[in-house]
Amino acid sequence: MSGNSLLEAGIEGHADMLVGAAHTATFVGSGSVEVLATAAMIVLMEKAAGSSVESLVGSERTTVGTRIDMRHIAATPPGARIDAYSRLVKVDGRLLTFDVWAEDARERIGEGIHERVIIDRDRFLAKVASKAQPEREATGECSLRQRPGYNFGDVAREPGMLADAVERGTGVTLAPGVELAPAVERPGQA
Repeated sequence: MSGNSLLEAGIEGHADMLVGAAHTATFVGSGSVEVLATAAMIVLMEKAAGSSVESLVGSERTTVGTRIDMRHIAATPPGARIDAYSRLVKVDGRLLTFDVWAEDARERIGEGIHERVIIDRDRFLAKVASKAQPEREATGECSLRQRPGYNFGDVAREPGMLADAVERGTGVTLAPGVELAPAVERPGQA
């Protein structure tokens, strides 16, 4: 892939959000306290990095995250605003390396290194589609599925998310180990 001439060290990105109940460690299942989950902070850092270069890679390409090495250094409560920042520090062919960090109103809450790779969108999606299981054709109905060792707990905190998933007939992860999945029509079922 050529055409990376617009990508050079120094490009900066930003993303922000208000910490909601769905962003907490208790909701995502990574902890037992109502604070910003590390996973939610990482998503925001990836968004800052990815959006900073999206318009520069070409309309038929995009970037995907491939690595993050991050430290979560301070807790943030629900209701607080967090800002994530990225700075492109290295371009090595298709590999982009970013410094990333996040802050709340008081302090830096996380920092690290994030790598993204430039990909051809159609080729990538074709490869992913080839992994699809043909027997998993959705019937339009959804069912809850729980993995062993997990409890459903309070998964109805985001009712709009559930309604949207049911309407689209797609799966959605409600919490670690708890998924709302399309019902699967198996051969031999009437």
